[in-house]
Amino acid sequence: WPLSQDAEIDIDTPYGHNHVRIKNGKAVITEADCPDGYCMRQPPVEDGGDSLICLPHHLVVEGAAGEAGDDIPDAVAK
Repeated sequence: WPLSQDAEIDIDTPYGHNHVRIKNGKAVITEADCPDGYCMRQPPVEDGGDSLICLPHHLVVEGAAGEAGDDIPDAVAK
């Protein structure tokens, strides 16, 4: 998902649920049902090299330079 477009994204893994908000060029995890909630207190992803991590849910949200969907497997991008 491009950081230039605001979006609300629900991500469900076999380990739990996270909600990612993209707004004003930044991505943050706003909801998570993990036990510690640390992922919701991390600084936002703003560009390539930044990441959000929810270890209990085995989830990593990484900022990457390039076009939306570059190098993202179809199953993840949908």
